Amino acid sequence: MAAAAGQAPALVTLAKAPAPATISAGDAASFLYVVQCVVSTSSNVTLTDTLPAGVVWTDSSSSCAINGTTRLLSCSFGTMTPGSIMQVTVAGATDYTDCGSLESTATLTSSSNGTQASAAVLVLCPDVIDTAVPDSVTPSQPLAITVAVRNQGLGIARSVHVSFPHLDPGLAWTLEPPDALCDLGPASVECALGDLGSGLGHSFRVAANAPTEAICGPFAPAVTTTVANAPEPYCCISSNVSATFRKPGDVDGSCTPGIQDVFYLINFLFAGGPDPLEPPG
Repeated sequence: MAAAAGQAPALVTLAKAPAPATISAGDAASFLYVVQCVVSTSSNVTLTDTLPAGVVWTDSSSSCAINGTTRLLSCSFGTMTPGSIMQVTVAGATDYTDCGSLESTATLTSSSNGTQASAAVLVLCPDVIDTAVPDSVTPSQPLAITVAVRNQGLGIARSVHVSFPHLDPGLAWTLEPPDALCDLGPASVECALGDLGSGLGHSFRVAANAPTEAICGPFAPAVTTTVANAPEPYCCISSNVSATFRKPGDVDGSCTPGIQDVFYLINFLFAGGPDPLEPPG
């Protein structure tokens, strides 16, 4: 319908914005819609928006409904008078599969005009890496292992937990230095690190009361790191350093004296062979 002479045309505006624009996986994504009647009364004011997939959305207005299958947000505001404003918020929890941009375009229709507005929420994911490195695997040297965890992703890593089993539960282990975030149990070190922001991490050092020569056998430190807002377990069991502890003279790694060890010793004594006190690693 044309406006009467001297009367400004009716106009209804639509604004859509993320609230907030950037979140981490596991946080709630949210959009705020603002519909305003600017000039003169307008009827049949409706708002629709097919919301991004992967999130179960809910809305804050009795004037709106969301189809659980199609994710279509449908709002009917009826007749709006000049200066009136309708606000709607939709929200839904995200997870690791939602990382990236959650974007959609809303459409407003009314008796006076129609318009559209687009907005996106950027969901950032964590990327946690871990490592375990021994100070030394040389006989007669103290046995100590440093474990480090770092979030190299852009998103916040939530409720990070690190588990590190001891190499030998029969030894007396200590945390050096003491660590307020880690508990030293009889068989493992358990660390509740809380949230790790992008680029942040934590390390701890566990030491035994015996040198490496007191231990014989394979060494592959296993670190298991779990992150609440990432697939479980997020960090698979990782063996970042692999070595074999051998007692002096134990050439074949059997941890018991054998004929091969005898030949190795004879070769050292009479043929200038390798020193059996420094077995190959």
